[in-house]
Amino acid sequence: MASFRGVVGAEISEYTKLMGESREQVVDRMVAEAEALGGNAIVMARISTSQVMSGAAELLAYGAGGRGGAQQRRVARSGALC
Repeated sequence: MASFRGVVGAEISEYTKLMGESREQVVDRMVAEAEALGGNAIVMARISTSQVMSGAAELLAYGAGGRGGAQQRRVARSGALC
């Protein structure tokens, strides 16, 4: 059924949900890595998605981590400064 929806252009809700969960996971990993290295900020964060083969994709999250001053309070789970 999912392959049929993909052919006719309909959204595949299972795939959309999986990609959303994957994005959350890569951002959580990026935040954890920054915190483990003593950082409290991530700037210029990007998430890149590419298809590696039919039916499979990879996500890559990257950004510049560092230590912020008094104006930057913490790293948010969304990957943005708050």
